[in-house]
Amino acid sequence: PALLAGDTTVGYGELAARADAAAGLLPPGPRSVGVLVFTPEVAAVALFLGCLRSGCHVPLPVGEDLDADLLDALLAHYRPEWVALPSARPVPAGYRATATLDT
Repeated sequence: PALLAGDTTVGYGELAARADAAAGLLPPGPRSVGVLVFTPEVAAVALFLGCLRSGCHVPLPVGEDLDADLLDALLAHYRPEWVALPSARPVPAGYRATATLDT
């Protein structure tokens, strides 16, 4: 297996397919920077790998327990084009969730 997440086992081919699908959720363009609120879920790993596989999306991974005020400060400083976060976490002002990381 390529990835073990809780009771979920994902093979290399499936993880590659999920990575490509996740990268397809990101905005088009020659290059983008985004904040990835990283969770121990397959979707988060797939999105991170999808960014790398795309060659044009740069993820800034942060921990899921990051304080909301610190996340807002990071967003103000880096001004990312996209934000990916768990659906339970509120979307920061001025952004829409590009991807949710629940599966």
